Amino acid sequence: MAGSQGDIIPDSDIITNLGEDIIFKGTLKFKKSLKIKGQFEGEILSPEGYLVVGNDAHVKANIIAQQVSNLGSIVGDVKCNNLLEIYGKANLDGNVVTNEFVIKQGGIFNGQCVMNSGLKKD
Repeated sequence: MAGSQGDIIPDSDIITNLGEDIIFKGTLKFKKSLKIKGQFEGEILSPEGYLVVGNDAHVKANIIAQQVSNLGSIVGDVKCNNLLEIYGKANLDGNVVTNEFVIKQGGIFNGQCVMNSGLKKD
């Protein structure tokens, strides 16, 4: 997983990639790492996993993950056990519960945030 310094792991180290041409609806569950490059709608459940939302990705989902790095667009609530990052030109519209929250210059966040929530890793 990426460190708390905000380094996104390279695509070659990500276990699963959903490509740019993928439009997926449903529930995603994973334990290691996932990068979404296309469109996803539904629910993402990965209390141990690292989710990367790619530059051109559009995710409409409630998310539970260990760590989320957003370079694209997320609409939905996000709960992170560790770190949530919103990079420049990325946006998140939804409420957040996380222990660490970083919004890089140019990133957009619309919602409410609860910090140091004591989220459990189970």
